[in-house]
Amino acid sequence: MDELKRDLVRVQKHRNVRKHQKQQGERLHITLVGYTNAGKTTLLNALTDEHAFAEDLLFATLDPLTRRLRLPSGLEVQVSDTVGFIRDLPTTLIASFRSTLEEVTEADLLVHVVDASSEHADDEVKTVEALLQDLGASGIETITVLNKQDEHHSNRETLVSGNAPRIEVSAKTGRNMTELLHLLEKQIISFMEPYEQVVPAGDGKQLSRLKSTTIVQKEDFDEQTESYFVKGYARSQNCYVNKDN
Repeated sequence: MDELKRDLVRVQKHRNVRKHQKQQGERLHITLVGYTNAGKTTLLNALTDEHAFAEDLLFATLDPLTRRLRLPSGLEVQVSDTVGFIRDLPTTLIASFRSTLEEVTEADLLVHVVDASSEHADDEVKTVEALLQDLGASGIETITVLNKQDEHHSNRETLVSGNAPRIEVSAKTGRNMTELLHLLEKQIISFMEPYEQVVPAGDGKQLSRLKSTTIVQKEDFDEQTESYFVKGYARSQNCYVNKDN
């Protein structure tokens, strides 16, 4: 219990840093959720080429692990791993892990990782969806990732409710990782706003900032004005975009 309390204090410190970053509007945040042993940490490692602790254990991930991820357009986002959900999670245990689970409610986008090789995949999906609803996170944009396709030998469809986009991957072998990155970017665009901005050629810092904090879809150079015309998508509160230009 003493060790758990120390771990939870560390998690709370992590969340305080995340809350400050969110208030500053620095980066979009993607959070991985799913039933325990769905492969969330392995997927995080595959996406970000990092090597977080991944093991087949209940609650192997207690402290939310956060990595920086660059999407195909150049947009930099943060991706967090979270503790795996389990069926019939007692209310007292949910309260104990509240510091960890609240990370979910602050996400801009959720990635629901499903172990497609599990014989109980349908029930596990329902468990995660029910807990997300209990946490007040059911309204957050979600992508469903059907993981472990390298171990999936069944022809049955895994039950996933709603109209959330879905993709089959293998985090272990790297199958469809590039396609997943493009899907993440496509879903992020769906809740962004279009913008246009003129950037002087000498303002390389501003141009670089736009590329890392927004989704740049068009960049044309005008020789007469010696400036770049940039067009793309950004969050409405993004302080780096002047929508009056």
